[in-house]
Order: sequence, then structure tokens, then C-alpha cells
Amino acid sequence: MAAEDLGPETLTIDLGAGTGPFHGGAKGHDRVSWPAHDHHLSVPGRMVRWIAAIEESEADFDLAYWNIAGQGDGQCWLLNVYGRMTGSAVRVTAPPTDVEYALHGVATLDTEKRQSRLLFGGAGGTANVVFADVDPEVFGTTVHVRLDEIRWTGQVGASGPPLRLRDGELPVEDGTVTLPLTGLDEMSAYHLILSPGGHGADPLPPEVRWRRTYEAEYATCTGSTGSDGVLAFDVEVPQDGTYEISVHANSRDDADPVREQGPTSVFLRVDGERPRELLLPLGHKWAVRGRTDTQADLTAGGHRITLAVQDPDLGATRGDAVIDRLDLTLCDTEGPALYDAEYADLRDGARVSHAHRGASGPGVAVLPRGGTAAFWVHAADDGEATVTVERLGPGEGVVTVDGEAVGRVEEGPLPLFLAGGINKVTVTGTSERLIVDRLRVGPARGLLPGTAYAAEDGTLTGTAKVTALPYATGGKAVDGIGGGPGNALTLTVTARHAGRHALTIRYSGGEQAPATYDPPDPIRHHADLTVNGGAPYRVLFPTTFHFNALRTLTVPVTLVQGANTLTFTAGELPDFDGEFRNVHGGRSAYAPVIDRVVVTPLSARG
Repeated sequence: MAAEDLGPETLTIDLGAGTGPFHGGAKGHDRVSWPAHDHHLSVPGRMVRWIAAIEESEADFDLAYWNIAGQGDGQCWLLNVYGRMTGSAVRVTAPPTDVEYALHGVATLDTEKRQSRLLFGGAGGTANVVFADVDPEVFGTTVHVRLDEIRWTGQVGASGPPLRLRDGELPVEDGTVTLPLTGLDEMSAYHLILSPGGHGADPLPPEVRWRRTYEAEYATCTGSTGSDGVLAFDVEVPQDGTYEISVHANSRDDADPVREQGPTSVFLRVDGERPRELLLPLGHKWAVRGRTDTQADLTAGGHRITLAVQDPDLGATRGDAVIDRLDLTLCDTEGPALYDAEYADLRDGARVSHAHRGASGPGVAVLPRGGTAAFWVHAADDGEATVTVERLGPGEGVVTVDGEAVGRVEEGPLPLFLAGGINKVTVTGTSERLIVDRLRVGPARGLLPGTAYAAEDGTLTGTAKVTALPYATGGKAVDGIGGGPGNALTLTVTARHAGRHALTIRYSGGEQAPATYDPPDPIRHHADLTVNGGAPYRVLFPTTFHFNALRTLTVPVTLVQGANTLTFTAGELPDFDGEFRNVHGGRSAYAPVIDRVVVTPLSARG
């Protein structure tokens, strides 16, 4: 939470003052170079300012090529929300100010959906959001309000989905709806959706019950940084519960001795007990922050959380790290994740309706035959989830995940494989009418077992070799894949039945090209994957900043029943002119280091 109350300020959205079509950042207008600061990128609360300026100027925009690729961070969710705003742009009046970091916003009105959406942020403390000229023909005399927060979680590393802060109804008074807000975080962006109310929707509780931020500079530091240093945070929590502890930190990938060993670790204890080792995120410079999460059961009252460079039970660490802050959050983790269909991306004739009593939220999505509703669903890890399309009535449809057909709507709860991070789950109507209320995503039921295969147990040819990596599974992985098709890793995997499967690859890639502009360029590795001797499929792997820092990437493959052969190799990729050159050393001819693969059916149908 922001340490200082900057309000109250007022952000006014005039629904009667349209400013023309909504552009969504890329509608064929002039391309402009915006000088966004490096420390703005990935920070939703900072990027709202640029989105508002870009929308006002009707300019195209994109991230520069040298920024880190493949990170599903808070900015990714921000752009996802921004891209799903529809209708006409309406006037947003921000508080007058002469400071750089202030409240900004962009808003739309979609009269067909009967929704107004506001994306705002940039200031902490308190504020009033005021919707003026609210048309009773569109919204009625009561409105339903949904408010989500898009958190900053660091420049590197994946982020969880937007968190629901408020869901309920407010009266329209003299054509105005006022929403007082407190506890705004200047690093966060906020997404507010206004819909017609008064239809008996059940309000959903906030997903965040309580949260505090403790800056490292105010913690108690004892000992020496490099030998016996301890950073102590004295915290106080309001109730018994399981709290998420997020350590925002950085360990530079080319600093001694990180260059040799990989991620730096610290040792966390709660009240001197329950020791655990936390691997800190890596970055290509000290200013690049990431986040490491853990959980602890805390009783109401005061506690001391310590981060130490050594622990009597777990050992000592090597390397340097910058600790930025510690976040403590009590979340509502009970029950499934819920995605209301009236807020989904609706296409091909699908529409929002507010005329159906019994809906969980303010509306439903009505899908004709071929109509689609797309949901962006978050999964903490790669693996099985239970997905249910809750509908009103007997309509039929099919479900796809990232374009892969995985099941039918009328079959009830579906066991589906979801990749860790963001998944696009699409419902397509196959009957005359399918009324979708919401998507419910729950835990696994053990119906899609995965089988792991260690890379070191495969067949290695050419320069491919087993190498020791302490953080790899069993301490070993395979390096030297690529530089030509003769340098390969081949694995034999078994499928219980034929069909589409998820291949989850645990890998690492730490090459970095010399700087050709401002920042150094982390190299994105690739591998050419063949299944049972078929045509190669190119897989792109985001950097992990060090070969001893591992993460996963999932790709879909088609397997036959029984034994299947998977072969990984790589080669030099051409420049834009088609010639095989790599003048600046900006690409690698080698695949990443591969630790293991896990094979899992995409669905119960294979």
C-alpha cells in the first residue's frame, strides 16, 4: 500500500462526452516514439500514463526490440485489459497537477454491451472516481461495479491475474455514480467495469483481505552483508491465516560469484523458526527487479520475518543481492477462480444480455452457433485444472485452450491441461443458442497424470552432453544441443493413448549479447523439435538469465499410442536478408540447456 495519502483527488469520466472511436493503441495512425523510462516498463501504474497519452494522440505503439521478451508480468495483464476495451472513447478528466506521477485514465462506453470500462492509475492514497451523465436507458437507476487491481510484480517473472477488489452495486444519483477509493498503490493499475445493476446478482467478496508493504530500507539490518547479514522485518497482521510473503529483489547475472553459480539465495525464518531457502530472481542489471513468493501461517499480532545470508540448518549462500521490499498479503484463496462471461472477449455474433435472472453476475454472454467467448485464465503452474462452463439452459458448445480443442460444454466439469501463466480459453457455441454465465476453474482431480523424463537419460549425439547444474532435477541437465542437426538430444516417451499432449520442457538459457544500444540484450534461444521423425517445429525459449536458473515452457504435440521419439536440435538462424550471419552476436545457434520434459494429455479425450 502507498505510504502517503495523496488524496482525495477526483477522476471524472463523462459518459456523455464521446471523443470518437476507441483505438486500442494500434489502428493505423502515425507511429510515434514515446520516451518511456526504463523503470516505467512493467509497472502498470506508470504505463497507464503512456496509454492515456497514446490513446489521446491516436498513435501506434510497441515495446522496443531490446526489452525482455516472454514475461507474463503485470504490464502484460495491463495490455490485455487495454486490448479488450470496446466501444467509443469518452472524456476522462484527471486531477490538475504539476507532478509527473499522478492519476491518469482512459475510458470507453459500449452501448451494445451496456458497459463502460475505465483503466486508471499512477497515484497512491485516496481518490474519487466519478461517472457523469450516466444514461438511464443504458444503465438504469442502479449500476453494478467490478474493480480489479493489476499489481506490479517486478520487471522479470510471471505475474498472477488481476485481483478483484470490489464487486457490488451503487445507485445512480442525478445521473452520477461516485466510487470513493482508498489504499491505492501508485505502482498498480486499476480496471473498473460499470454495468446495469438491479438484476439480483450475488456480489463477490474481495480477493485481497489485507496487504502491507515493508520497504527494506526501514528494516533492521545486523551483521555483515557478505557473511552473517540479517535483514529483519517487524510485521503485524490482523487475523490468523495463511499469508503470502513476496520478496522483491534482484541478483545481477554477471556479478561475482553469480556468474559462476547462478541465482543467489537468502534464508527466510518467521519468528526464528520454519527456515526455508528462497532463490532470488536474476536480472541483466541491478535495477531489474523480480519477485520470489512463499507462504506462512501467521497468528494475529506481531511477528518478525528475517532474511539472512546463512542459516544454521540450511547452509550459506554466495553472491550479492539487492532486497527492495517485502509484501505481506492475506488473500481469499478458498474456492475456484471465477471468470464472468459478460466481461469476456465476445466475437462472431456473441453478445451481452442483462435479461436473464439467475445469472451470477450482472449479465451473461449469449452465443449463437459459431459465436465465441474468450477468457484469459491464469494458472500458477503447468498441469491439470478442472474447468467448468456454467450455463443457463441446455445450449451446447466446444472448449479450446490456446486453439487446441479439448472438450464439449455439455459434458460438465472438464479436466484440462493449463500452462503456467496465461491461457486463452475459448467457448464456441455449436447450438442455436448457448447462454454462458461464467467459467469456473478449480484444482486438479488427478485425471490427467503427467510422466517426467530426465534429459540425461536420453540419447545424445555430437556435442550434446550431460552437465552438472545444482538447481536441475537430480543436479544434471543436457548442454551442447544445436550448432547443427548432428548435435541433438533424443528422448523416447510413452503415451497411454493417441492424441494431443502437453510437452512441458524445463530448461535454462543464460547467454547475453553485447549491448548494441542502451541495455544489454538477453538472448532468446530456440530449438527445432521433431516428433516421430516428422517436420521440425521451432520452439522459442525466453531467457532465464543464467544456465543454472531454470523455468518451464509448454508446447502441444501429437503423439501416437505407445512409444514416441522426440528429438531436439538447433542451428544458426538467418538475418533479415536471408543470409546466415550473426554480426552482433545477438542470437544463439544452440538450444537451451534441457533438464527434463513432462508429457501430459491436454484433456481426458487425448
